[in-house]
Amino acid sequence: MLAIALAEPLDRIISEGALDSAERQEREIVQRAQRLDQRALAWLYECYYPRVYSYILLQLGDAQQAEDIASETMLKMLEALPRYKFRGVPFSAWVFRIARNCLIDHRRRRGRRVEVRLDTVAEAQAQDPSPAARAEMSESYEKLRRALAQLTDEQRQVVILKFVQGLDNRTIAKVLGRREGAIKSLQYRALQALKRILQQEGEG
Repeated sequence: MLAIALAEPLDRIISEGALDSAERQEREIVQRAQRLDQRALAWLYECYYPRVYSYILLQLGDAQQAEDIASETMLKMLEALPRYKFRGVPFSAWVFRIARNCLIDHRRRRGRRVEVRLDTVAEAQAQDPSPAARAEMSESYEKLRRALAQLTDEQRQVVILKFVQGLDNRTIAKVLGRREGAIKSLQYRALQALKRILQQEGEG
């Protein structure tokens, strides 16, 4: 089954079945990648590079920097893959932890405030929208960009990992090195803050 899966388009490798089944299948793919199976290695790269790129772009708003850091993350992932061990959490938690560390290193090197620009992401992901749709999208994302910029770094991380990347709280906790209860609290505070900020902007 795995051999067939690796020969199928990437967007069909992880089926729409139960999450446990998808996680087991990914684990098999990771184990094959650790044995230097070229198809498995290619799948991991093609699966996670776009997700890491999106995650970084939401943090920085600079496409070129996002590409560089996403590539650095993938390189470090592949280099560390032989030493990776399953410890009861999704593989994605390990990958995004590497991505977060690369982002932190980048911020230290840059030594300046990082801006969040969701409008850039929207334009990059849009499928040739009409001028009217693009204008409406840009306005909406600009409002959200300004709101996200007012959150703490951890609140912003939780919002992006939860609602953009679709990670569950347990996985996010592993990425950020926090307890799951703390993630729930951060999510609640972040959503309340976003609601308040957007309401205030709407009244302004």
